[in-house]
Amino acid sequence: MFATGFNAMAQEELSDYDKIQYWRINDSRGMNVFEAPKNDVEYTGMKVRVGGDFALQFQGLQQTNLWDRDSNLAKAAGVPELANLGYNFNLPTANLNLDAQFADGLRMHLRTYLASRHHTEAWVKGGYIQIDKLDFIQEGLASGLMEMLTIKVGLDEINYGDAHFRRSDNARAFFNPFVGNSLMDGFTTEAFGEILFRMAGIIALAGISNGNLNQRTIVGDNDYMPSPYFKLDYDEQLTDDFRLRITGSGYISPGNDNGT
Repeated sequence: MFATGFNAMAQEELSDYDKIQYWRINDSRGMNVFEAPKNDVEYTGMKVRVGGDFALQFQGLQQTNLWDRDSNLAKAAGVPELANLGYNFNLPTANLNLDAQFADGLRMHLRTYLASRHHTEAWVKGGYIQIDKLDFIQEGLASGLMEMLTIKVGLDEINYGDAHFRRSDNARAFFNPFVGNSLMDGFTTEAFGEILFRMAGIIALAGISNGNLNQRTIVGDNDYMPSPYFKLDYDEQLTDDFRLRITGSGYISPGNDNGT
């Protein structure tokens, strides 16, 4: 399988491209970056960045099963006939990314899937508000504490495990060396709130979601039960050539899971 992809940016010159605070840059500088870093980008006023991703895959796969060897036996066993796969391009995928710096330490992200393989229309994948400073409430408020904390609230990926940082996100295949995702894909978008703590290479996260992927207002028994999750990391660049990152995560879903 062959694929090509690229990231695009607009509205601001490259000199201003980095002036979004506490953000995983959506180009090669974002490789091997997990949680958005606590960087020291100076706040110079409100900024809005419009960007995008595009991916085009050429597929060449073959598949066989019992039907190809003995159709009568396959029918008796209830084995379905497989589609006759050929060689062609998959439907191209595209993302629209909006990032806004509202205030010092306060930013917003929104991603829209303009084209995807499982939807015929554009749809919002998700978004969140991220808080790394409380200066928008009162200058210097809890500044020492906020040097170690990041607060996120929205309906988007929850920070469970590390695989979601390396997976393809529709057209954003840039951070995934294998382009496609695993059969068991540790990924979900849920309504959530989470607090991330970082100090001396130790990363600890506590969050809670409503436990649902597809949001709805008509609910049954055990729908929308609070679903807590957590994460504990150690991430340290020990030498110029060796980085150690160990991650453990847990997710507790007491109600109907996010397949509903």
